[in-house]
Amino acid sequence: MYGQSSYSRSGNGSRMQNRYQTQRNYNHSENISNRMEEQQNSDPQQDYVNEQPAPRPPQAPQDSQFSCQVIQPDPVKREKLLTMRRKEEEDYESFKNSRRSGPIHLTPKKLGGETSELEVREQQQQIQAQSKYQKMMKREEYKKKLKEEEEAKIQKMKDLQRQKAEKLQQKRQQQDLEREQRWHEDRWRRNNTFLDQFDSESHHYDRRFGQPSEWVRFIPAKNNFSNIKVVETHRQWNSLCLQHFTVTI
Repeated sequence: MYGQSSYSRSGNGSRMQNRYQTQRNYNHSENISNRMEEQQNSDPQQDYVNEQPAPRPPQAPQDSQFSCQVIQPDPVKREKLLTMRRKEEEDYESFKNSRRSGPIHLTPKKLGGETSELEVREQQQQIQAQSKYQKMMKREEYKKKLKEEEEAKIQKMKDLQRQKAEKLQQKRQQQDLEREQRWHEDRWRRNNTFLDQFDSESHHYDRRFGQPSEWVRFIPAKNNFSNIKVVETHRQWNSLCLQHFTVTI
């Protein structure tokens, strides 16, 4: 029920609005037709007089969104600014006049010295002709200088590498000498251990029981004496070799 009443109200409102719009359009069309009839029936001279615009009276500024208002400047402040400007301009002009250079008074003399114009032109022609060769010489000197700098740099790098190689060679030689010394010491030690075995066998004791071996009677005395002599000679030779090696190092 409520929905039907609201729908009927909205329909009645739209009908009333359409009726009002048609009535308004009809009245506007009647007004236009009446104006056209009056213009046709009126006098053209009177229309010309009526068409002249009348002078508009001065209107006060309106306070609306699109209006603007001119603000008059303050005369006291304006006069103060003008006087300040004049004073600054006068100070600037006086400063320029004080810094301006005065007239120059020189005694007149002939320019160019003692050389004539022809000589000067000849010198200029010679300089112009030689400028090409001078540029070439300068270019060659510059290239020569660059080459010397590059060679000096390369030589410096070579010297540095040579020093490194010499140090490495010395280090290797030192390592070889140390290795040889260790080898001789080890050799001397091994020979001594080997000769000590002969010394222990010369006593003819059995190591297991601490008693003289049964093979003593089969070994002649001459061979025992010769073995002892060989051991002593080997020891002397080892000691001499070791001393000679240490002296050379």
